[in-house]
Amino acid sequence: MSRPRKLDDEARFYDIGMKLHWGSAYGPFRQSVVGQFGDFREKTILDYGCGTGLLLEYIKANFTYEGLYIACDPGARMLDEVRKKNISHPNIQLKLIPEIPALDIAPASVDIAVSSLVTHQLAPESKRRMFAELFRVLRPGGVLVAAEFGKSSGLSGRIGEFYIRRIWGKFVPAVEANSAENFAGAVPGIARDAGFAAVSVAARWKGLVDVIRAVKP
Repeated sequence: MSRPRKLDDEARFYDIGMKLHWGSAYGPFRQSVVGQFGDFREKTILDYGCGTGLLLEYIKANFTYEGLYIACDPGARMLDEVRKKNISHPNIQLKLIPEIPALDIAPASVDIAVSSLVTHQLAPESKRRMFAELFRVLRPGGVLVAAEFGKSSGLSGRIGEFYIRRIWGKFVPAVEANSAENFAGAVPGIARDAGFAAVSVAARWKGLVDVIRAVKP
């Protein structure tokens, strides 16, 4: 019996897939994520579920950034693709993490934690574990920025939800099994339950992707 497919199995096609899905909105979407960081030139950034390093590529192409960038992903092939890109940043750490969220990172050592379209693949308890881990590693006053699926709105949002849950979910079973909680609008509440304050939706894309910003008190 073959094992269920994961996004990591298609790591070499990940960049193409993301750009096709987002089209011309992909650059502005990433800008809306980075725009929530504040002054990050010399900050330590944790990119949880970094994929092939698309966010770091965008940052390096558009900003002056000299801080420590910790790129974490449970997919070894994803991290291999980051290495192949040889992104010209002097302070980058690549970390392979377990699928049940756990970070080999010291408490209160990160200024900014960012996650983009990760939690819809995680079981409910793992979603909560992820936000608890991000809370643990952030310094007091540190910023969390999470781009995640929320309640769909409008025709484009409803079509997008149907595609993700019923079509894409058949290709990646973890999405089919775990995305319903996201589309019910649970993610901001999970962030609050982890201890985050000032949780707000700073931007919304395609009627279903929320850019959530929060702060560790």
